[in-house]
Amino acid sequence: MAPAEHVPPRAPVERAFLAGFGLHAVAVAWLWWRYAAGARGSLLVWIDLPWSLLWLGASGRALLTWSLLAGGLWWGLLGALFARLLGALAHRARTVGR
Repeated sequence: MAPAEHVPPRAPVERAFLAGFGLHAVAVAWLWWRYAAGARGSLLVWIDLPWSLLWLGASGRALLTWSLLAGGLWWGLLGALFARLLGALAHRARTVGR
């Protein structure tokens, strides 16, 4: 069996951040073009809670921009945090058995 390729500890966290941000952007774009103005505003507020309360009064392109940027950062950070936690648990599980 070949040795595993060394992956820098930051790489999975960075990938998880980009995945969270990207999936959020796809979801926001889909909601924006799929639903009418009132429904899409409500849905965008729900998927970005609690931070969407900061831009609750925005509408139109301002709502879209805030949701894409701030909501995307939020979901990216959640993904990165989850990847970091999972990595720490995996590292602990590997080192406990030694």
